[in-house]
Amino acid sequence: MFCKKCKKQIDEVEKFCGYCGANTKEVNFILKPDRHTHDDFSHKYDQPQESPGHGEVIVGIVTLLIGIALTWITYESASGGGTYFVFWGLIIYGGYKILKGLAS
Repeated sequence: MFCKKCKKQIDEVEKFCGYCGANTKEVNFILKPDRHTHDDFSHKYDQPQESPGHGEVIVGIVTLLIGIALTWITYESASGGGTYFVFWGLIIYGGYKILKGLAS
């Protein structure tokens, strides 16, 4: 539990708060700290959260680049005459994942 006077975490069996000395019988104690206090737990809420689509954008970029690289490799191999492959599946899927990630 947390001391209502100093907002520090203490054990439930303590008779006095180890930080401010408040008597647990006289001071009301709360189960969680006030969201406006600056205690040991406030740093968890100050960190920026990663957007859910961030991973999808990265997967899309990697997939798109692999599709372009493989297409370029087969094109260069066939430059003397021959057949080359365009990896449309990877290119389209990569573009889709990028757009989906940006939209979320």
